[in-house]
Amino acid sequence: MSRVCAMYGYELPYILDHLTLEQTVMLYDYGIEFEELKASILISKLSELLVGKKSKTKPKEDIGDDKPDKVEFYRRYGKRIKKIKKEN
Repeated sequence: MSRVCAMYGYELPYILDHLTLEQTVMLYDYGIEFEELKASILISKLSELLVGKKSKTKPKEDIGDDKPDKVEFYRRYGKRIKKIKKEN
């Protein structure tokens, strides 16, 4: 869990106080995915430097429409969302 805090810059108490279990797991999964991608890029760049050749890049996979479904999100979590009231 401390790696997630380091990846995103959030303090652990903030994560535990403000995120649900599902959101925390999602944050952790995205963080691990980011670290794996970062490591593969680093290894690719190091191999280019050592060998002197550029590696072949793979074409990006089509992930489809990755837009959030706001109606479904508010239907599920609308009552749990904490809204901060700004004072003038």
